Amino acid sequence: MNLNPSFRTLFPRSALLVSLDDEMSCFVMCNCAMLVGAWHRMHWPIAFLRRVPADAPGMARQKRPGFSEAGDLVFDLAEPCPWTDPRFRAVLADFGTASVTLAGSGLHDVLLGTAIGANAIGIPATLVTDAVQAREPGRAKAGASTEALFSLLEPFALLAPMTAFVSTSESGV
Repeated sequence: MNLNPSFRTLFPRSALLVSLDDEMSCFVMCNCAMLVGAWHRMHWPIAFLRRVPADAPGMARQKRPGFSEAGDLVFDLAEPCPWTDPRFRAVLADFGTASVTLAGSGLHDVLLGTAIGANAIGIPATLVTDAVQAREPGRAKAGASTEALFSLLEPFALLAPMTAFVSTSESGV
């Protein structure tokens, strides 16, 4: 019996879903970059989730997700839950995704929608707590928005700190 299972055992065929906005702190961006690097080394799928208005130019004619310069998927979402997009579900099914790992900044509704949607269809979700940043409401104490996001996500996702994630992935990959 292995008491220190590999990352691949703990998070089988996990797709990394990174929500993006323009207010990501340097700390969170660095941690997201470390996750992206780990996923690239494992040849596992990565999708960047961007929130755009439903009436944005190109939303109606967009038939396929875009790709980043590194070949990762980029989904422009009009809804906070990517699972409502049949293209999103089809891509993850094509990859044989058995779990999702969440990171990113600002788009707390996207992170929450993704975790709830995954939970609803029986796909385990993990949130990398050190690689997530919520937007601070005007008068909220620093960190209060992120803590509120964690409390909302806790019933739907495993919350794991970055240090445990990186040490697990580096030792078991």
